[in-house]
Amino acid sequence: MIISLSILCFLLPSLFLISHTVEMEVKQMVGTHRLKMEYLSFMNWVQEEIKQGKGFHTDQQQALIFDLSNGDQIRYQLKGRKIIRSVKVKGENTFQGYTVLMNHVYMVVFIPDQNRVTFDIGLQNWHTSLEIMTTISGRSDLNASAR
Repeated sequence: MIISLSILCFLLPSLFLISHTVEMEVKQMVGTHRLKMEYLSFMNWVQEEIKQGKGFHTDQQQALIFDLSNGDQIRYQLKGRKIIRSVKVKGENTFQGYTVLMNHVYMVVFIPDQNRVTFDIGLQNWHTSLEIMTTISGRSDLNASAR
């Protein structure tokens, strides 16, 4: 009886430690998966729009601004812990509306170039963090570069 009680007292904390470790690893794995899915959803949206864009630059608030072929301007900016998208319609003076493109963002750096943009994005939730850098090329005007 005493032997079985001492074995139980020895095994019970070990079982709690093992279950806690497994639980934390599963939470971290799920957290990483959620951040990656958030990022992939964002990239699907942004890639199509940037491929149509030109004139990439940043403003004083480090927001990315670029022009579409129809004359509209698009702005991506970090607001709170979200990347939001606003549109300035051709002929208007201000950006209007916003669409939340990605949550859980603690840092974003837009690095515009002639016809491409590099994104350095830091994501973080309760269980993990993730930093990803990606470059997307925009529209290039072959006739203008040949001149």
